[in-house]
Amino acid sequence: MGKDGKAKRIDGRSLKKYRLSDYKWLTYGQIDTITTSIAKGLVANGAAFGDKILILSETRVEWFLCAQAIAKLGGTVVTLFSNLGINS
Repeated sequence: MGKDGKAKRIDGRSLKKYRLSDYKWLTYGQIDTITTSIAKGLVANGAAFGDKILILSETRVEWFLCAQAIAKLGGTVVTLFSNLGINS
């Protein structure tokens, strides 16, 4: 806890509390449709088989969907997690 009474991370930054929605299930068919669409968008923007593609994101469903789309086009997922901090 900080002097202001708010929860702090070990590095001194304030913790934020978010209210999340209920979990939303996706079917395999929905995932296939979404990831195919993302893969087509990546290809339209110049991505190709064998490319290394960086995902900078919090851990969330969109991260998973993008990773699956990259795999569909034969790319390699490169991850950079936003919670690593500014000095990582």
